[in-house]
Amino acid sequence: MAILTENRSALGTALAASAVGKPRRVRRRPTVRARVLWVDDDPNITAALSRRLYRKGIELWPASDGMQGYWFAVTRKPDIIVTDLRMPRWDGRDLLECLLANGMTTGVPVVVVSGYVTPAERSRLEHQGVAAVLDKPVAWPLLCKTFERLLVE
Repeated sequence: MAILTENRSALGTALAASAVGKPRRVRRRPTVRARVLWVDDDPNITAALSRRLYRKGIELWPASDGMQGYWFAVTRKPDIIVTDLRMPRWDGRDLLECLLANGMTTGVPVVVVSGYVTPAERSRLEHQGVAAVLDKPVAWPLLCKTFERLLVE
């Protein structure tokens, strides 16, 4: 019994000594600076961006259509809303109309990300009060710069 106790004691001392000399790698969660509601019917886009944005301190809330996006915008109060224009059920145009008409969401900047924006529609969206209109596929540096600009304003 004494040998067993002695071996446990030596093992404990050896483990403690080995742990003392090595710095432990601790993963820190980034501080969430902003919450972005991303309304798009393509889950691959939100999945791909979610991790990258989180590393920059931006939490992404995905919504699959305009109706779900509107519900999240009213109940969760995001800092920025990003929407596609072409989606099933409610499209982005319906969502924009409701967001701009609701007093609870009028101060939230809206970014349109779409592959189907004509110059005339881009002008109409900007006249409506959309903060930015970006073409799909959106370039990562442009998206980051747009978010930084909107978060400062």
